[in-house]
Amino acid sequence: MPESGSVEPYPEPSKGDLAEDIARRGLSLVPGLGAPAAALIDVVFAPALEKRRIQWLNELAELVSDLQARDPALTVASLSADDEWIDAAVAATRIALGTAREEKWRALKSALAHVALRDEPDHDLSSTFLNLIDVLTPSHLRVLHMLQSTQAFAARQGTTVPITIDRSFHWVVERLLPDVPFDTYTLLKTDLESRGLVMSGAAAVAASRDPVDQRLTTRLGDKFLSFISGTAGDIIEDRVGQM
Repeated sequence: MPESGSVEPYPEPSKGDLAEDIARRGLSLVPGLGAPAAALIDVVFAPALEKRRIQWLNELAELVSDLQARDPALTVASLSADDEWIDAAVAATRIALGTAREEKWRALKSALAHVALRDEPDHDLSSTFLNLIDVLTPSHLRVLHMLQSTQAFAARQGTTVPITIDRSFHWVVERLLPDVPFDTYTLLKTDLESRGLVMSGAAAVAASRDPVDQRLTTRLGDKFLSFISGTAGDIIEDRVGQM
């Protein structure tokens, strides 16, 4: 029995049900029985997709419970009647089913919290940002966070970037993104520039004179990072702090 105000987790099929279904379908895969290739996909692909779907729906239930706890006006009934939030939730669900990356799931949950709390009132911009979560890789997002402020990014990682004039930005990237080769970083940064999230040209040159504290995100890039960051509690606390 769920606690008052909480959302009950989505029910999962039992291991016995899955085993029986896989065994039943597996019989049709014996060579010579003429089973279609689609049956193999059904056996191998469907259980994994169903597991991911259940995990994501439980993440959504947790998010809705958190929203209700933070803002009593955000009930299940009010959210189900909110077409903008439903549109965003459907889009986020489609994206979540296509990836197992935790970074993207966290970004999607933050985005849905922002939409529910109307922290980003522009529906078109919210939809565009959700699409960016889909097409950008976790490495894109890490590069974007780093380019917003190398020092802040370093602090979140529990490290620092020594302020010395002999450090090139190549060295900074290798220190803060050790698993991203510099040529890959350059490719990701160029992609972010093309999407208007990072400065390019003369503006980038003017902003990048200090290699140890780069601040190259555009206003749009900053809005996107805000949209994919924070929990419902964080968003509400920031709003109260701005009053």
